[in-house]
Amino acid sequence: MNMKIKSILFIFTLMLSLGMNAQEKLQFSKVVFYDLAASASQEVRVPPGKVWKIESAGGGSVSSPATIFLRNSSSVNVTFFSGIAGSPNSAAYPFWLPMGFIGSFYNGSAFNAAISIVEYNVVQ
Repeated sequence: MNMKIKSILFIFTLMLSLGMNAQEKLQFSKVVFYDLAASASQEVRVPPGKVWKIESAGGGSVSSPATIFLRNSSSVNVTFFSGIAGSPNSAAYPFWLPMGFIGSFYNGSAFNAAISIVEYNVVQ
């Protein structure tokens, strides 16, 4: 058996074994929606026992789409979401935030923007 096939089988077996040992599941909690004014920021905190799944973020206009930055608690940009579909270097959807994440969204455009998030409970 060649090395490439052995590597693929090993990775597949490892993924299966890790999946069988998972102790936590996700249960829908609610939808979180942020409406950001132009050049505004919104502090965010993922509550204990919850995770967030960012489904979409955008706004602006066709000629001037919004760019929304996700910043950590030190105000350092973690990633950004572009109003242009498939924009290079823009975060891919869905984008997950872990429990306990503290940071902010910043709308870097001259237009309003919106962020749609699904919140899940982490259950045993």
